[in-house]
Amino acid sequence: MSLDTSLLPNNIFSLKNDEFFQIIKSLVGEGLCEILKIQSINSAENLIATDDIFDVFKYDSEELIDIKNKHFFKLQNGQYLVKTGIKNSLLYILKLLKVKKEEQESLLNNNNHEEQLDTKFIINHPLLRSLVSYYKYTDHIKNNNDDKRSFLKIFIDNIANNLSQSNNHFRYHDSVKQFAAVLYILGGKNPGEQKTGKKTS
Repeated sequence: MSLDTSLLPNNIFSLKNDEFFQIIKSLVGEGLCEILKIQSINSAENLIATDDIFDVFKYDSEELIDIKNKHFFKLQNGQYLVKTGIKNSLLYILKLLKVKKEEQESLLNNNNHEEQLDTKFIINHPLLRSLVSYYKYTDHIKNNNDDKRSFLKIFIDNIANNLSQSNNHFRYHDSVKQFAAVLYILGGKNPGEQKTGKKTS
């Protein structure tokens, strides 16, 4: 049977006390929740670490009588047998928690692997190494508002974005357009001129 781990919130392993009990109650009802509360099993990690949550009910205690009468069968020899529904609820919750934990650990491992791949990728490409060093430098000196460096960032970003686009999808920032126009003028040409040297109407 497949388990829908989305029934558990992603922060299930950080929930304690009432927040944790509310999740258990919403999934399997009040019975299992009462058995956990009486033993102060108040978190997912605490529950997973408990070998047998029914073991305590082998003992005589006035505090346990009400729960025993509600959720256990009393045998002729005086012993108590947990009801099947409660036992199945526990098995379901434990399985759900364990699968959720495995999913989160797998996701964490994948993220760590991707970070390692990114680092290796940067090391293998000198241009990327230079760009990373440059951005680290500008962040370090906290000079991001400097006009020269701000334009350089825009210029680099503009080029990098266009490299992954087809020619007819190239886009240019206004400051890059202005920079290109200035270079064109310094080269002795009018931005309105065509390649033939004639001015456009």
